[in-house]
Amino acid sequence: DLAGNGGDILRDVYVDWTPCDWGGMRMGQWKTETSRQFNTSTSQLQFWERSRATELVNAGRQPGVGGMFESEDGMWSASASIRNGRSVGEGRNNPPADDNIAFGVAGRVNAMGEIDPYDETDVNHSDEFGLTIGGAYFGETDRVGTGTYEKANTNTVSADTLMKLAGWSLGAEYLWQQVDPKDEVLGEKGDLNSFYVQTGYFVLPKELEIALRYDFADCDDGKAYGNGGNCENTDKWQGFDVALNYYWWGHHIKSQLQYTYLKQEFVGGDDGNSEK
Repeated sequence: DLAGNGGDILRDVYVDWTPCDWGGMRMGQWKTETSRQFNTSTSQLQFWERSRATELVNAGRQPGVGGMFESEDGMWSASASIRNGRSVGEGRNNPPADDNIAFGVAGRVNAMGEIDPYDETDVNHSDEFGLTIGGAYFGETDRVGTGTYEKANTNTVSADTLMKLAGWSLGAEYLWQQVDPKDEVLGEKGDLNSFYVQTGYFVLPKELEIALRYDFADCDDGKAYGNGGNCENTDKWQGFDVALNYYWWGHHIKSQLQYTYLKQEFVGGDDGNSEK
C-alpha cells in the first residue's frame, strides 16, 4: 500500500504465513493495534476523516512481527505483535535505532449476527442485528524523543463497540493513553482520555446516509502528549460532525459532504473555535 504524497510513500508492506485456517504470522510494516477506527480503511469510514479521539493516540504504522488468530465461524479474533517503536529515527520506513521495543495485543468478539467491524456504515442494509465488541493495548518502552519528554514509556488502551441493523449504525470507542517520563525533571506524567460516538442512518437504503458524530478529548491540563502536539497548552477538545453521504457504488464510489465544529479549551481558561 502506497501513500500518494511523494517522499515517504511506503505505508503497508508485509508477508503473511497462514499454515492453518485459524491462525498465521505476519512480518513487515502495518498498522499498530491502537484502535478499531485507526485500523479501518479510510474508504470504509462513515466520515471523510477519523475522529480526533483516535488520531490523538494512534501509534501509526511500524515494522515488526506478529500473529493473528480467528475462529472458524468468525465469532472471535485476536492478534499480537512486537514492533520497533517510535524513538527518534524509528517508526514507518525506518530500521531500529535502539534496542527498545513496542508491543500490542487486540481482541474482538462478534457477539450477535454477521457484522464487519471494519465497515463503519450499514451500506449493505443488514437483515439482522449485528454487534461487535473489541479492545486493544499498545505499549512503547523507553521511547526516546516523545514530544517534550526525552525518554518515556507510553501505554495506550482502547475499547469499542459497533452495531448495525437495516441501514442504521451506532459506533463508539473509548481511548486512554499515558505518557510516563523516565526523568520527572523533563516533564510530568500525563493521561489522555478520549472517546467518540457516531451514528448513521440510510434514508434511502444503500444510497443516501445521514451521519452524526461527537468526540471529546481530555488532555489533562496540557500534560498529555497527543500526536502532532495537539494537547500542548490544551485542556480539552470537543468536536461535532454532521455528514451527508451518497453511495454511487458502495464504498467504491461515494460522495461525502461534511460540516465540522471544533472547540478547543486552552490551559488557563480561554477557548478557541473553528469550523470547516
